[in-house]
Amino acid sequence: MSEPDQLYTLRNQVWLGHYSLALDEGKNLLRSKSSLSAALRTERDEFVARSLLALGRYGEIGVGVNASGTVDVGVKLLQLQGSLQSGSVPPPSILSSVQSLMSDPAASRAPSAQLYAAHVRLCANDHEGALRLVSAGTTLEHMHVTAQIHLRTDRLDLAEETVALMRNTDEDSSLTHISSVHVALAAGSSRSTDATYTLAALSEQYGPSPLLMNLQAAALVVSGRYDDAEAKCRECLGEDPGDVDAMINLVTCLVNLGKYGEVDVMVASIKRLAGPDHSFVKSLERVEGAFDRVSSTFAAGIAA
Repeated sequence: MSEPDQLYTLRNQVWLGHYSLALDEGKNLLRSKSSLSAALRTERDEFVARSLLALGRYGEIGVGVNASGTVDVGVKLLQLQGSLQSGSVPPPSILSSVQSLMSDPAASRAPSAQLYAAHVRLCANDHEGALRLVSAGTTLEHMHVTAQIHLRTDRLDLAEETVALMRNTDEDSSLTHISSVHVALAAGSSRSTDATYTLAALSEQYGPSPLLMNLQAAALVVSGRYDDAEAKCRECLGEDPGDVDAMINLVTCLVNLGKYGEVDVMVASIKRLAGPDHSFVKSLERVEGAFDRVSSTFAAGIAA
């Protein structure tokens, strides 16, 4: 008979976006009478660091992770991701540090190090470098990130194949369900209903989280149900007024519902909270720049 998975709850909480609960679970695991092995302790530290990263508590990542004062390479990589996301260190310096850490043969073979190095490269929009790190991996998390990269590079076919591998590995895993939702949404309205049902089931089983609510809003947008999507976005913002993903989804709803008066206010909030390096802000600046160039061309023609 196999031993119970001591990190089952912690993993699911991180995968489904319950980051505050994951931090509590991480503390409980250390207080538990059932001691963790060294490997599980390291994995526990990494999931706690991921929760802190998701909550924007970058300065706390890796603080007091173990009694010896040493920091595992996985946590070091998550610290680098925090520095990248906070903008405190230039991306080239971050990527140089990642390359230095991964030059260690032990790190290059470690699944968690491969995974977190890929996370950093994804944040830096280095899709090719990230894919090299995870494409040969056999864990569900490796496959999940691989599917994400394929979706970002418009290879829905390869993402479908990767999610099929995840189902063959563990079709009941919450991470497999989340990856399936991402692929269904990328496929369009024909499969958005499947995504909605999956997300409702996950929310019922594990409780709603900002991540799940944002995915539900996205599924409703893809289905063309903009009123319902707006309500879900506002529900999410009621839980966390600074949730940038919910704001971006809400902008999509407002535009499609013709509520243009609220769009400028929401976009200004996104720019203030997300910063200039956020993908939405950069895309918006490109569109605005193109519009200004075309407008100036027409204005010059009229003046002539």
